[in-house]
Amino acid sequence: MKRRALALLAGILLLGLMPASASALPPTTLDQSNGTEANYTLGSGNVLNLAQTFVAGKTGMMYEADLWMAGGLTATLELHDVSGGKPGTSILATATAKEPNGGGGWTQFVFTSPYGVTAGTEYALVFDTVTGGTVYGSSDTYPAGQAWILNSGSWGSITGLGSVPSDRPDWAFRTYVDTVGVDLEWDKTQIVGGQNTTLTLTATVTYTYGAVPTTYGAVPTSYTLFVGVIPTWFVPGSITCPASIPSGNCTLAALQGKGIIFSRSDGYETQTVTVTGTASPAASDDGTTGIATGGGCLVYPAEDRVNPNGRALGPNCADPNAAVDVVAAGTTPAPTRTPPPTSTGAEAAPDGPAGAILFLPMALLAFFGGALALVYRRRQVL
Repeated sequence: MKRRALALLAGILLLGLMPASASALPPTTLDQSNGTEANYTLGSGNVLNLAQTFVAGKTGMMYEADLWMAGGLTATLELHDVSGGKPGTSILATATAKEPNGGGGWTQFVFTSPYGVTAGTEYALVFDTVTGGTVYGSSDTYPAGQAWILNSGSWGSITGLGSVPSDRPDWAFRTYVDTVGVDLEWDKTQIVGGQNTTLTLTATVTYTYGAVPTTYGAVPTSYTLFVGVIPTWFVPGSITCPASIPSGNCTLAALQGKGIIFSRSDGYETQTVTVTGTASPAASDDGTTGIATGGGCLVYPAEDRVNPNGRALGPNCADPNAAVDVVAAGTTPAPTRTPPPTSTGAEAAPDGPAGAILFLPMALLAFFGGALALVYRRRQVL
């Protein structure tokens, strides 16, 4: 019996060592946050007279902020600039929400229009608790900002008001930021002037955005990937897109025009588009660098789907470039780059699907081997 238990345990342990699913959990859009502590509550009947300053950790579109509140109130929250460490007068975004159950909890404020925040920049959440409402907070646990109260037209620190002890507290809050990132690369770092060379440009775009209901008009309905300028000596020949993109949308004209529009699916997306063509730099191009520009943007409901190249790129866009050097004839070009992995629409687990596939037969073999050994041993005993 002991041997049987040990063999089964060994098989189970081997199966447990197999890598997790090939699709890892997507990264969150949560940026800054602070929790609650006992005895840090304050109620106020005035309008927009409380605030919390914070420093954005991500560059992107801030579409939501949450506060821990109680009292069943309907409150207003504004995103402000910060001047001299205190909430400023510029209103960057607004939202109104009702505390969900009266007994206290996170109240979700979704801005009517997302605002582009920049990592490392300080902002302020300015809000009210209305009559009978309460906001919860903590001691000075958030290092990049603090709670404020408006007294006689001036913002001051909160010291010993209501149930708040005499210190410099923070309110309980959370901020959420949509982000987009693009990696643009040639498959070669160097090509030879006066020669024809097959050259591939790869654009890998990653979008992280929240699953807030579209009725708020605050989340992207789609996202677009585009390539702007390419060297005059590079002639694109073919384009390859993910299987999720209809072939009619996967065209060179779209990529260099309005952009390839991807349909929206809440969460996390990584997509890769490759363009393969012929590079024919002249011998006189020796010593020059071929630059390709491109980018990707989150497209929100209020925005027109215009050519991203025709408007200023904001925090909802990323616009990198790729460089390839032209070297003289007779020069040995640098080694070809390793191409990035083909996108699957989801982030791969650390071990990757290949590791799971290779390890699975080994684990199953060990498991069933142990089971067969038990059967053989049992027959011998009988």
